Amino acid sequence: MFSSKNRSCRLCKSSEVVEIFTLKDMPSQAQYFPTSTKTALSLKSNLDLVQCSHCGLVQILGKPVTYYKEIIRSNHVSGSMRSFRVNQLKDFLKKYKLESGLLLEVGCSNGDILEILQELELNFHGMEYRKDYIKNLTDRGFRVFHAYPSDLETSKHAYRYDAFLSFNVLEHATDLKLFLSGIRSLLNPNAVGLIEVPNFNMILSQNMISEFMLEHLTYFSKKTLRHALESTGFEVLEISEVWHEYLLSAVVINKQIVELKPALNKWSDLKFEFHEFLKHYSKEQICVWGAGHQSLATLALLDLNELVEFVVDNSPNKQNKLTPATAIPIVSPQKLKDDSKIRCVIVLGGSYSNEIIENLRANFPRFFRILSIDNAQLVVNQ
Repeated sequence: MFSSKNRSCRLCKSSEVVEIFTLKDMPSQAQYFPTSTKTALSLKSNLDLVQCSHCGLVQILGKPVTYYKEIIRSNHVSGSMRSFRVNQLKDFLKKYKLESGLLLEVGCSNGDILEILQELELNFHGMEYRKDYIKNLTDRGFRVFHAYPSDLETSKHAYRYDAFLSFNVLEHATDLKLFLSGIRSLLNPNAVGLIEVPNFNMILSQNMISEFMLEHLTYFSKKTLRHALESTGFEVLEISEVWHEYLLSAVVINKQIVELKPALNKWSDLKFEFHEFLKHYSKEQICVWGAGHQSLATLALLDLNELVEFVVDNSPNKQNKLTPATAIPIVSPQKLKDDSKIRCVIVLGGSYSNEIIENLRANFPRFFRILSIDNAQLVVNQ
């Protein structure tokens, strides 16, 4: 029977989680080793492993360890791991042209990665939550600040970074989106990141039940890691298995919100152009051809409702009705043939505009000045 009261997914917050199993009397922490037998025997708890039915993420429910914000690692004692990191970082920096940028390591622990960045003569900062690590690193000349991504107050941070590194930190986070959003808040547009987590695919293939522990709250496959990153606004460039397949290594870019201000500026200019051109005609001399969605939007965007006598459309379902938002009468093409006053036709047919213009020239005997729009520019068709 599962003991955890918190039954929501750490990523998507869905309450639809499926119980996998409970590991009973497991170590309740893997750091801060006790010296007392009584204390050591008391450090045990049940691990409730579940999978989210909504996003597929495998995770341990319940409270995290009290020190989950601290990054405690001992792999600096491994010469082979250090060599791997040196070559990995050289390749990463060269591939994404980051040698001259400002880098951030998120969760820099005791400085094993910072030492490599220093050897590579890079410009970098470290972020760490554990204060004695920060003091030690600062005393050694490293630029390190006290923070945890989920707690960031972005307005108070003076720097924005061109790249970031996060090695075996994300799996400890209690709220994955808050953690990743905190990192994004420190990044420049199109900043590149290298994020690594333990590889759940390897755990499955090797039946490594011993890999489950309370420090690691989340167990990522390639699919769920990609989903976690993309759902927080990162674009995933690649994900690979590294370090004897123990780790998933993802390269991401800080995807930006689509910039449409230049397009709005173009339409503002287009509105001015239309009004300047049409001031040489009276309302009774101007009509529009096309009552599709683009035409309706254009009438509103360009503020044409007071300048246009009627809108022509071939669809009987639209004829003898009014355009939404601008209340211009919609008529059949016959009205245009019968009305001798019209001298200017604004064609707003979207992808059908060229066909409409050819129709006007071939089937309407009178001469019209025909206007259309191409790439937010006024086109005068002779």
